[in-house]
Amino acid sequence: MSVWFATTAFNRLACGMRNIAARAKRIEGRKRKERSKPA
Repeated sequence: MSVWFATTAFNRLACGMRNIAARAKRIEGRKRKERSKPA
């Protein structure tokens, strides 16, 4: 039980970090696109 809880908690944490990283990458890409556009 404790091992299962630890593994699920770790997986959830890793998934959350992955989602945050993906969101940050998306925001960075959007900023870059806006910057490359001529004013």
